[in-house]
Amino acid sequence: MQDVLSRINEKYISRKLKSRELEMICTRLSILIRSGNSIESIFELLMRGERGTIKKGFEIIIRRLKEGNSLESSIRASGIFSEFFSAMIKCGEESGNIEKVCEDMAHYYEREEKIKRKIISVAIYPIILIIMLFLSMSFMMIYVLPNFAFVFEQKGIETPFITEIMFKGSLYIKNNIYIIPLSVFILFSVFIYLSKTEVYKGFIESIRLKLPILKDINKLWFCAQFSGNMYIMMKSGIPISNALDIISDILGNRNIKSELAISKRYLSSGSSLSKSLEIADVFPDIFISMIRAGEESGFIEESLKNINKFYETELDIKLDRTMRFIEPAITIIIGFVIGISIISLVIPMIDAVVSI
Repeated sequence: MQDVLSRINEKYISRKLKSRELEMICTRLSILIRSGNSIESIFELLMRGERGTIKKGFEIIIRRLKEGNSLESSIRASGIFSEFFSAMIKCGEESGNIEKVCEDMAHYYEREEKIKRKIISVAIYPIILIIMLFLSMSFMMIYVLPNFAFVFEQKGIETPFITEIMFKGSLYIKNNIYIIPLSVFILFSVFIYLSKTEVYKGFIESIRLKLPILKDINKLWFCAQFSGNMYIMMKSGIPISNALDIISDILGNRNIKSELAISKRYLSSGSSLSKSLEIADVFPDIFISMIRAGEESGFIEESLKNINKFYETELDIKLDRTMRFIEPAITIIIGFVIGISIISLVIPMIDAVVSI
């Protein structure tokens, strides 16, 4: 019965570990393996203090190791590790250098986490400002504008068209206060529903690759991810064709995945990596040129490492510039909206004073 429950549990664990979690696990694995501990005892140590998905995943790994399975197959069965992680562990097992592979992956996940945090910080700032704008406008519509509307009506002050619209809108919202939370709930529900559909995912991916600022950031991100992943997998001995499949899943963009499938076909027919990527038309010319230079020099792994550093630096610079652009842009938009609201109230008051 216990074995059946374990199998069911194994089937339904679906959450993949985050970069920070993977970095910690890889660091500890590298240290403990180098210290001479057995793999089974290492995961028993790692499981201490863990809970939820990670604990369940480790329990599956330990159980399968006790059954005599390899570490790679046990990790795959846990359901909490990516294909990239599993493939790297397999290479480490086959080469007998698993502690070095874990150390390399720890550095990789550390860099990936830093980049993700930077991207999130760039995205979250305008979201916070937009929420603040929404709250301030809601406060004005519910509490401020209705009072002005009442005073203007009592004094017989004529209002411009835009002011009249604002007053009518604010009175309607105040008399139907449930509209705001209901609207937020409906919009949030629609967003959650759409985010799970393939049409929405395709639309978002298309926007990310077409909007000027997002397009540039995503190209740099894809180049950094591709070169970093390809470097660490080639260094560990994973065949390039297999590495392309794994990278397609890591990048998570269907358009790029289909293009990389074309690259794989050309690669399988004997074309070089640079030529295969050039035909797919995913990456910029300078990226292809740097890979070609690495192939011609015979130091493709070192070239990929340097390419990764170059694009991570470029991405970091681009994110900083984007942040410096977004901050004043959002501030100007908020100032414009609030300014229009204030002007629409001040003009009728000035007209009333002048007419006295």
